Amino acid sequence: MKRYISAATKKQRTAYIFSSTELSDREEILLEWAGDSIDPGLSLDEQIRQAEEIAEENGWTAFDSADKEFEHFWDVEDGDIKRVFNDFDVAYGNGERLYPMDYQNGAQEAFYEWVKKNHPEADTSSISVDDGLQFTDLQLRQIKLGRESGVDVSWYANPKFDSMQMKQIRLGLESKLDVSIYADPKFDSLQMEEIRLGLESGLDVSEYANLKYDTRQMRQIKKGLESGLDISWYADPKFDGMQMTQIREGLESGLDISWYADPKFDWEQMWRILEGLELGLDVSQYADPKLDADQMKEIRQLLEQRE
Repeated sequence: MKRYISAATKKQRTAYIFSSTELSDREEILLEWAGDSIDPGLSLDEQIRQAEEIAEENGWTAFDSADKEFEHFWDVEDGDIKRVFNDFDVAYGNGERLYPMDYQNGAQEAFYEWVKKNHPEADTSSISVDDGLQFTDLQLRQIKLGRESGVDVSWYANPKFDSMQMKQIRLGLESKLDVSIYADPKFDSLQMEEIRLGLESGLDVSEYANLKYDTRQMRQIKKGLESGLDISWYADPKFDGMQMTQIREGLESGLDISWYADPKFDWEQMWRILEGLELGLDVSQYADPKLDADQMKEIRQLLEQRE
């Protein structure tokens, strides 16, 4: 991955404060970046040449001015203003400062002004220096990790995704999954994870990759698919995650879950009926939504004593 280095302002390294040699902006920034990698025993000219070599080895590109850097990003992104606008945030988070720290916060605004001056024909209505296109350090880390692994980070390099959502999309891309199924900021990161894990297992995630299901519901449907169960018994948002758990466990045990697979029963009532079925009891004696879980427990214990 290339690093882009700008010499927007002069910031000479301490080691050369007493040097009578006038350094160019480009030389100064290269020496700054090469840092401890440079052999201090070399002459200044030799150190500059060594810095050039280090830059070339690492794929760094140094610019003589901010305008040249803006033009470079403009060409790289084919004039896609919003993508260039975001590039500045990404570069900051990678430790690849486009500008010295004291200029960092004004980079996007400077680019905005540069576009208006150099490309007046461009439509700048899609961006604003106040539109929140700022990534947090955690978001930037996910973008950096994605770039390092060679995935298409454009799937998630958007401030609308939090860092954990970005992580799930990145992991999906790294596993060569169809992330279009869940790369939607409306899904939280836990929902994304359930969908990603389902895709990795080769499951038909269309059964639960739906915003009508929360994370717990998705997990129970996924577990049912993994076990080859008839999930139609509970793949319905009318059941919460805990209710789904009771129905799934009954199906896994081969029990007649029709006794309680009804949203009229809360999960604790379902649990009491499930217990009775597991014990081979006549649950018809208490499988009634009018009875609360404690009442059901009492009846079940009486039935157990009679056995």
